[in-house]
Amino acid sequence: AALLGGGGLGVGYDDFTDEAARDPKRRALAAKIECVADPALGAIYPRQFPAELRLRTADGQEWVARVEANRGGPGRPLSDAEHRVKFELNAGRVLAGERLAAVRDAVAALADDGAVTDLTALLRAGVDGGEER
Repeated sequence: AALLGGGGLGVGYDDFTDEAARDPKRRALAAKIECVADPALGAIYPRQFPAELRLRTADGQEWVARVEANRGGPGRPLSDAEHRVKFELNAGRVLAGERLAAVRDAVAALADDGAVTDLTALLRAGVDGGEER
């Protein structure tokens, strides 16, 4: 999915829709992929979500990339800016504009002893007819 889509932090929700799964380019790429379990990486799971990619080119060259500590996990935490992007990509599916910004700011304020009632009031507004997508 990351080779043919992705956005923001890499792959996102839109990369895993039924429409994306029917995409001829994605299906052609998927047909060339073989997934094999690696016991050493399996031993790390579920504390991390490790992976190793081996790519063999048409001329026989092999490239290897191994990630044992997944992005966003304890070993490779997201920055504050990346957390904001992740929040906006996900919450932006149901919230828009000023309401999205207000909810984002209310969540961020919780770390500084912000009132959870401010956040719940914003979230409840969507149920009571507030701005939604």
